[in-house]
Amino acid sequence: MSRRTIFGDSNFLAPISNHISDNSVAPAAAFRCHRRGIEAIGAMLASLIRLTHSALLALGILIVTQAAHAEDQPALNISLADQAISRTLPNARNILIEIIPDDEPAPGDLWVRIRNGFAMRDLDSPLVAKHEQWYASRPDYVARMTDRARRYLYYIATEVERRGMPSEIALLPMIESAFNPGAYSTARASGIWQFIPSTGKNFGMEQNWWYDGRRDIVSATNGALDYLQKLHDMFGDWELALAAYNWGEGAVQRAQTRNRKRGLPVNYSSLKMPKETRSYVPKLLAVRNIVANPASFGLVLEDIPDEPYFAAVATSKHMDVKLAAQLADISMEEFKALNPAHNRPVILQD
Repeated sequence: MSRRTIFGDSNFLAPISNHISDNSVAPAAAFRCHRRGIEAIGAMLASLIRLTHSALLALGILIVTQAAHAEDQPALNISLADQAISRTLPNARNILIEIIPDDEPAPGDLWVRIRNGFAMRDLDSPLVAKHEQWYASRPDYVARMTDRARRYLYYIATEVERRGMPSEIALLPMIESAFNPGAYSTARASGIWQFIPSTGKNFGMEQNWWYDGRRDIVSATNGALDYLQKLHDMFGDWELALAAYNWGEGAVQRAQTRNRKRGLPVNYSSLKMPKETRSYVPKLLAVRNIVANPASFGLVLEDIPDEPYFAAVATSKHMDVKLAAQLADISMEEFKALNPAHNRPVILQD
């Protein structure tokens, strides 16, 4: 299997030679780039020896970056920023790069794998049909949402599957943020999983001037799935777990306590809850039904390759974000989409 290598000759290494070390191992955070950049970074770190995806990951290589508004800001003088950066943010960030195969068989469709993992029961609620109609009447919105999802959905679906969760959970960012990593609510919830600051910190998402882990695709996904698993263990079913994700676990517990005192059932359908939470599970099931059979709603879902879109690499030195995007051979727009957690135009060292 051959893959495109970014660096055509050793002269490409000159701009980066003062910024990167091949013996660094960064903690779990990531600079995200297209998959096609992985061998370029591998070539840089291994004296132009081409590495496979699995070989590079085995080296534990990571890269650090920032992506937000980089095009609108001047490049930083890295040498002058070193001390301030190292004092402010000691931990490196992972960076993901896209790998684009050029001569291997086409992968399967990720939607098929997701459909095969659907396991949540149907809900007897008119709200499901209401939300099905809402999405069906907005094909352009659905197309934009699924186009954004193509970058992230393989990673999310794979993690959901690995944890033994129903694959409907992989669709949750559709109703949380429409897979917009820059989504920000009036309640200060941020990222595709819409974590508020306190819950994000509870699940290991660092938040400071340089970086907001709630927008980090890998960190936020892992935190969201950890939280959802905790809620499922607490309440015993996915409907209540999802209600608690939206409303808060304490709110669901209090609603159950009120029902118990009145001799009423304590399942999802029996609890009194806010309008938004009442619609939350029906909306997810509506999305599930559309993904299961888009043609029946007059919609088309473009295939998403059932293969990794990105991979992680790392550096122990600071680097200008535009240089990082150039070396990864991707546009700044794509770089930002893959690295939405970083707030400043500089790649930070460990």
